[in-house]
Amino acid sequence: MNYKDLDIKRSYISRGNNNIAEAFLIPALKFTKIYKRSVGFFSSGVLELILDGIVVMVRNNGIIQLIASPKLNEEDINAINLGYKMRKDMIYDYFTRDFLMEVEKLNDNKLRMLCELISRGVLDIKIAITNDEGMYHDKLGILRDFDNNTIVFYGSSNSSYGGYRSNYEKIRVVKGWDEGNKEIIIEEELEFDTLWKGKNEFVEVYQYSETAKLNLLEVIKKRKNSQKDKKTIELRDYQEQAIKAWVDNDYHGFYVMATGTGKTWTAIYSTVELMKNHSPIVVICAPYKHLIKQWAEDVEKTFINGKIIMVSSENPGWEKQIMNEIIRKKYNSDMQLIIISTIASFNMDRFINLINKSDNDKLLIVDEAHRFTNRSERLHEIFDYMLGLSATPYSGSSAEKGRELMKFFGGQVFNLPIETALQKGFLVHYYYKPIFVNSTDYEEKKFNEQSMKIASCFKNNICINPDLLVKSLRNRLRIISMSEEKQSRIDEIINEINDPDHFVVYCGDGRLFDNNSGEEIRHIQSIKRVLTDHGFKTSQFTAKENMDERMQLVDSFNKGEISSLVAIRCLDEGINIPSIKSALILSSNDDYREFVQRRGRILRTYEGKKNATIYDVIVLPSSDMCQWAKIELRRFLEYGRLALNWNDLEIKLNDVIKEYNIKIEDIDVYDYEDILGDEDE
Repeated sequence: MNYKDLDIKRSYISRGNNNIAEAFLIPALKFTKIYKRSVGFFSSGVLELILDGIVVMVRNNGIIQLIASPKLNEEDINAINLGYKMRKDMIYDYFTRDFLMEVEKLNDNKLRMLCELISRGVLDIKIAITNDEGMYHDKLGILRDFDNNTIVFYGSSNSSYGGYRSNYEKIRVVKGWDEGNKEIIIEEELEFDTLWKGKNEFVEVYQYSETAKLNLLEVIKKRKNSQKDKKTIELRDYQEQAIKAWVDNDYHGFYVMATGTGKTWTAIYSTVELMKNHSPIVVICAPYKHLIKQWAEDVEKTFINGKIIMVSSENPGWEKQIMNEIIRKKYNSDMQLIIISTIASFNMDRFINLINKSDNDKLLIVDEAHRFTNRSERLHEIFDYMLGLSATPYSGSSAEKGRELMKFFGGQVFNLPIETALQKGFLVHYYYKPIFVNSTDYEEKKFNEQSMKIASCFKNNICINPDLLVKSLRNRLRIISMSEEKQSRIDEIINEINDPDHFVVYCGDGRLFDNNSGEEIRHIQSIKRVLTDHGFKTSQFTAKENMDERMQLVDSFNKGEISSLVAIRCLDEGINIPSIKSALILSSNDDYREFVQRRGRILRTYEGKKNATIYDVIVLPSSDMCQWAKIELRRFLEYGRLALNWNDLEIKLNDVIKEYNIKIEDIDVYDYEDILGDEDE
């Protein structure tokens, strides 16, 4: 059979029994070798109406050539003409905008089918746009069967659901085998083929099939991730309360939320709430590259059509990318532009100046905001909305600095302390198990030498030598961190670990002598070897691993493919590894914020995780070394006071502090962070 066996009429309308899809196109497609279609606009929703015909056509190895145009309004056309250097990219973006909007309407089966058509070369798509300010708006269809019979149809119908079913549309049909129609067929085929080959002097044509396939695969992937992570992004009552408080505060404010209670998702859905009434450019800052990667993954799950740009040393093209998107957003205010930057990159003048080129509203979100030192009033002029996030805006006794930080963002609008998070079950409960080792006389001597240098840095309670102070404070902490007995008893310490999987070890940043190699090696390398000797499948997590490597390590750890991770400081802030069951602290700063961040990292909820355990190696000095004792016992008090076994720990702690003739209230936290600053790891 061929077209001649069909009862093909001279015209069809989109109504009644004589409708375009069911009466004409579907029957014809079942005998079609090649279907050439040029339309003003294309909607993938048409697949639902002509699916029967396409399925048969695919079985017969037929192909479809489609030429379509983006739906350009006057602003779009002006943007293309103004940005002629980026003309092709902008045309692609406008067509993609419409294409994605349409394919999102398809169910999963239709979506996969469309992707399969393109992947197998059955459907080939090209974009057409005129060289002047007008739009390409031709509506032509050409069908040829396996006996080379040809049909041409043209008229008001686009390849859309509305064109075939909803709207009142009419097409006229020309049958090539009827007398007098041969010249019409030749003329229309020549017109189409000229367009398809890009030889029409009035119209530019761009290949789009590969881009369409990539976009479809991305939509399919996002749908799968969205379904997989649906439970993850269901907001708790307290997150809804936080968002409402921020909105009520004119989209300004600070969330103080214990580590592990969902600051990231609360911030993302705060953005969702803002976007219900506004369309800002969103700028998100975080301290580390692996954190901005993690933010990007979470943001992508929510803003599936958003344009996300990551700004760090690993993306040297970020300036051009941002500039291009700022231009596009100027002419498409509904476009979602989300820029995720390290704090270091954000602080560069060229970044701020670039963001300031946009006239759009802007939202600034800062994660781990206690590390955000750029509190220039200029930022209040640039950003219309602000949100700060931190579990630890206060550092020990420094309440004033925390208040100043939160005031910059608009004041504290929500507070969820760790005590409440534990009580409500937002974090798992934990056991704290201190492991005591002793200092040596040599270590105590070196500690006292550094203490004397620290004292010499002050005159009348004013620091007169900040450089020496920083160096001496770090050296004193390193003496404790690299205590000899920690190394000599490491096998005994590892043997005390009851949970050999999903285990994290915090190491020092110093070096020690390796008996096997006869050389000095980093502490983290030594511990990695020890863990391997004890049967752990371990990897290190440091600043040396790039962003992708770190995220792969996290994924392998969560899946149980790696049983332990060794780190220095990269695991302290922001990184999401909820499967951690236990941690060993071999090294720690005298920093309240570090205590809190590490504990929150360990206490995140995870399927099958009932509680967690913190093993902490505490170096006890001689009874006259009160300063040293306070540094180590502060951590004991902070970790112990909320632990499940606090009753026993309190007795043990009281016994220890008596030996140093100090009291519980003497165990305070110095605010050293602003003195020490950020370190590489």
